[in-house]
Order: sequence, then C-alpha cells, then structure tokens
Amino acid sequence: MRHQDRRRTDGAWRRTRRDPRRRAGRPAAGRRQSAGRSIGAGRTGPFPHGHERWQPLSRPAPVGRAAPAGCRRVIEDPPLLTIAATPRRLPASVVAAFAATPASFIVDALGGRGALDWRIKPIGTIRPFAGSAFTCHCGPGDNLALCAAVAECQAGDVIVAATDGFTGTSVVGDLLLGVARNRGAVAFVTDGLVRDQADIEALGLPCYAAGATPNSPARNGPGAVGQPVQCGGLTIATGDLVIGDRDGIVVVPAKAIDQTLARLAAVKESEAAMLARVKAGLSEVGFV
Repeated sequence: MRHQDRRRTDGAWRRTRRDPRRRAGRPAAGRRQSAGRSIGAGRTGPFPHGHERWQPLSRPAPVGRAAPAGCRRVIEDPPLLTIAATPRRLPASVVAAFAATPASFIVDALGGRGALDWRIKPIGTIRPFAGSAFTCHCGPGDNLALCAAVAECQAGDVIVAATDGFTGTSVVGDLLLGVARNRGAVAFVTDGLVRDQADIEALGLPCYAAGATPNSPARNGPGAVGQPVQCGGLTIATGDLVIGDRDGIVVVPAKAIDQTLARLAAVKESEAAMLARVKAGLSEVGFV
C-alpha cells in the first residue's frame, strides 16, 4: 500500500508497508520523516504545527484519540497552578530604608529608569507605600493564581498580579483585597483591571491598576505564584523592592538594593541643595 493510502481505523493508528520503489532517499523502514528529522519507533522530535508526538510510556493513553500500543500523547495541559516553594522576602530594615522616599528619587538612583508603565495608576486615594514584591501570573480573564497569592501572602508584601495587560475582565475586587489587607499586605499592583472601586477605597489598602471594569474573572487557571513576571514593562521577581506614590510605581531588583541605597544618599543631598538654591531665587537652569 502506498504512503498516501495509509488510513486510521477505529481511532487507532494502522502502519503499512511502503512501496519498495519509493524507498530511495527516505528513512529506514519503520521510521517516518517530519520537520526535517527521522523519528524512529520510541523516539520523539519536532513536528509541524498541530502535529502530535508519541513516546513509549507504561501508562495507557488518555481518553480521546488512541495512541500506538505502549505510547501516550505528550501534548498535555499545563498545570493549573504553580507555586514557588520558598519565596524570598526583604528584611523589614531594607524596606524601612526606602520608605517615605519619593519614587522619582529612587528612579534617579537607578539611573533614570525603573518605573512601571504610566497607565498603572492609583485607584482612589493616593497612599504611598514600600514593600517586598510577592508575584503571581494570572491567565486571561482568570484570577486563580491571585487567590493563591493572597492565601500565601505575608505581612509587608506588595502583591503584584501580572495579567499580560488583559482588559476583558477585572482581576480582583474589594473582597479578595480585603483578605490580603487582613493578612498584612501593604499594597496591590496589577497591569490589569480591578472592580468595586468605592469599596477598595474604603479598605485603605493602596491599589494601583491600569483601570477598572465590572466584568468578573474566572478561577480556572493556569497560573503561577512566586515566580518572576512581566508587569508594566519590567521583570519583577518575588523579593524585589516595590515603591509607590503619586508619580507611580518603581521596582528595585533585590540584587541592586545595596547599590541603589548608596546612590540614593547622593541623590537626596543633590536634590536638597538644588531646592535650597531655587528657594533662594535661582533664575538660571545651569544645565545648558
């Protein structure tokens, strides 16, 4: 039977013999060619979009289209939730060293960068904060990971919920944020949307988001907690320092904290000196 005459019957694969006249330049018998590589029995390799790979396994194939004997599909759904085993936190003394420092000063100490996207703004009353990042990544229209992050958060945490900028639904409302506040979280930051703005305002927990919508999320996953995320144009890891005020959100990577703190002293001194000159009547910029 020729190659193009292969058929599947009753949901199972049926292997056939190739016409010997068509073997020239083809893989050895019992192998099939795909994506430029020979894939023999019991091997896996790259296949074109949408094709499935097979590999030997003692377990039976899952319900659905049958696999060859002794094999199962290796295309599987991702885990619903992944939680980092030992999320790190910053010492309270480190957070205190940055507290009450304007976000703009910290950006200057970082070399002029380090702020999240300008669209992430405070919801309600502006309440400055500083704390240790505790991250989660939520799938589109879903907040299972955020629910887990709230359940795992500790005093002093800034919960950072990355949504890949999804705007179809909110990622959180006042009830979940109320639980976070009760557990000691000091702020909530997301590149997505929130809802229940009036009730969030009443909580007193600093909340920064890209906007609001009454649409509600599902809780199905997939998601991750405690792993590095992309949020507002920056990579944020659990244990990074997060500072927020009227100007926006600034993130200091944990590995850069000592260096940033050293530079911050010089920034504060320079700003104080310049402010004194302006108050004294300085009338020339001096930078050009």
